[in-house]
Amino acid sequence: MQDGSSSSFEELLPKEEERLKAYLQPENAEMSRKVRRLVDIAYLKQNGYEVGFGGVQKEGYGLWRDNGDLYEGDFVEGKPEGKGCIIEANGNRYEGYWVKGKKEGTGVYTHAAGCRHTGTWSGDKRERKGAVTYPNGDRFEGDLVNDLREGNGVYTYVDGRVYNGQWQEGKRHGAGTLTDKNGTVLYNGHWKDDKEEPISVR
Repeated sequence: MQDGSSSSFEELLPKEEERLKAYLQPENAEMSRKVRRLVDIAYLKQNGYEVGFGGVQKEGYGLWRDNGDLYEGDFVEGKPEGKGCIIEANGNRYEGYWVKGKKEGTGVYTHAAGCRHTGTWSGDKRERKGAVTYPNGDRFEGDLVNDLREGNGVYTYVDGRVYNGQWQEGKRHGAGTLTDKNGTVLYNGHWKDDKEEPISVR
């Protein structure tokens, strides 16, 4: 939020929307959309924003809303460039760096369900290595493929246990070591489908 503005963009229009709800009925969805757009523009300009909707060319710092997505940050030639934050229509949120309208560089992606991914993006895609904090407080740091733990990584449980080893499709699979909160080894060996699988020697 720019200097001089009194509220974050996640809290836009609370009073205006309450007033609109009093007389905008569900069957007037198209009128509701148009009125909200006008209120958006007036409110944002009043708070010092450069405002763009649906592809209007923008430069510098501003706010843009389109198809339910809401972006606040830097623009170059009408596209997000530099640092910015987008809240998608589905509730997911990305805050980090952009180049030519695509996520590029370090950033944090938070799912509406609560999982938080910290890592590096290239061409709008998250690179393999990163860190994930889960809603229950568990944390993983290592290799990720399509949001699943895949390869090597360290998983720290909220109770202090730590698994360091190999993963496949989100499960402990391969060689790995599980320790308790004091570092005492609970199991060191082979895992399959998230379960300990000691290899017998004949």
